[in-house]
Amino acid sequence: MAMDSSAAPAPEAGRAAAVTSGCSASKVFNFGGAYFRKLVTRESAKITGIRAEGTLPVIVYDQERYYTAPGGMEFQTGPLDRPSVYMGASSPSNELDCGLTTDRVYTSSGMAVLVSSAAARFTLDRVSGALYGADGVKLASGMAVAAKITELGLKPETAFRPFWRTTGMGEPAWHNPAVGAADNLYFYPGEKIKMAVNYLGGGNFRLEISAEGRAFSVTFAQKGFDRKRSFKRINSIDQFRVADGARVGNENRDVIPTGTRVTGAAWTGTEVLSGAKAAAFTGDSCVEQRGRDTAGRYADIFRVSGWTDKGGESLDIIP
Repeated sequence: MAMDSSAAPAPEAGRAAAVTSGCSASKVFNFGGAYFRKLVTRESAKITGIRAEGTLPVIVYDQERYYTAPGGMEFQTGPLDRPSVYMGASSPSNELDCGLTTDRVYTSSGMAVLVSSAAARFTLDRVSGALYGADGVKLASGMAVAAKITELGLKPETAFRPFWRTTGMGEPAWHNPAVGAADNLYFYPGEKIKMAVNYLGGGNFRLEISAEGRAFSVTFAQKGFDRKRSFKRINSIDQFRVADGARVGNENRDVIPTGTRVTGAAWTGTEVLSGAKAAAFTGDSCVEQRGRDTAGRYADIFRVSGWTDKGGESLDIIP
């Protein structure tokens, strides 16, 4: 996830940054390792939150950037690119990210969902290791499972799942609903969603995400936001890399070339909240922050269009 750092000079001195939004300013920050489009509010003690409505993007993964964990179909097995649609807040001392990120899909009973190229769905029992077809019939167990998965060309199904990542709060800093829990909801590409994050005071935030027929909310602790704060809205392709055979995060390195494509994202409107008051997230209320490793090709990577005076835009990410 993209986090703030100190400002860095634009990669092409003397050249004005390409206009890619209705924000009043665009800055380059010394952070890399993800393809992120990040719009940030001005810093103020009066701002209490941000909310938006939009459409989740369609994802085509780069099949060359795929990781299989040493144990086979464990939770880390899957794409090394992780598209995310999220919000958050920044203060002089801490950073908060929360919203939706792509993750593996599990059933309510905790079974991993796998899909074939024909979109047929299979399930893998993480306890017994048995593989089941869409009709519930056992297809393989034990040592035969890996060969059956290869024979059928199965890959983990992914969807957008709620997360909140806190800082300065001890471990673990990364939080998700528990697999199998009633609030472990999944949101799918092309769905229309609503998302909001609000500072409640007393070191607490509330995240709310909804789509047709589903609603997720969580209140959680995050220190360091009692004074000045800013809020943000991000569309990204976060990345992992492989080091000594293990999957590790790519934060604050350079982005890795990828053929993953994230298209069709849209925000119909975004508002900055100050208590009961709401203002469109555009113009002087909005600053575009570019990563140091994508700033030089920003307008090519982030295909932004359809800006509105309600804080809306359409977006494709084409690395």
